[in-house]
Amino acid sequence: MPRNVASTRKSTAIFSFADILPLCDFIAILLAAYASSIYCALTAASPVIAANYIVPSSLIHAWSDRGNMALIGASLATYLIYDQNFVAAARQNKTSALIFTYALRVCSGVALVALIGFATSLFERLPLDWLVSWLIASLAATALLRIFGARRARRDAPAPPESASARADTAQLPAGSTDGFEFL
Repeated sequence: MPRNVASTRKSTAIFSFADILPLCDFIAILLAAYASSIYCALTAASPVIAANYIVPSSLIHAWSDRGNMALIGASLATYLIYDQNFVAAARQNKTSALIFTYALRVCSGVALVALIGFATSLFERLPLDWLVSWLIASLAATALLRIFGARRARRDAPAPPESASARADTAQLPAGSTDGFEFL
């Protein structure tokens, strides 16, 4: 297979991953909210609270507020933490730039979600342990997505073109030639 065809296929796969990254963030944050709800139900302090989590009507009511907050966070995250230069920075091994941009975007997203949560009084109805576990799970999920994407971008990056001197160094030597060096 010609070299340029292989590199085109690899870069197409990378760009398609970068294109679906906002969708992956959306799904990851919603799944983190659901996992946090299950975690809070399993680690409830008293049996009465645990029983309230198991009863379908109270679970639906509890998930209603959590679901609203999760949808707000997931919707904002698709726009706020998406970096258009992610693939380029990953290919150039600019790890510190990737971490800084991600941290800055996450902080702005958390601040905006908190502002909306306080303005709509959603935070008043949500348990603090759920908010903290949702934040930690969301950060972990979106960070893992970026680590996976960066590794894939670095692995599938097209090789740099060879220079004329590199091609001359790797040219075939005539049979029996030692290129001026004699081996013992």
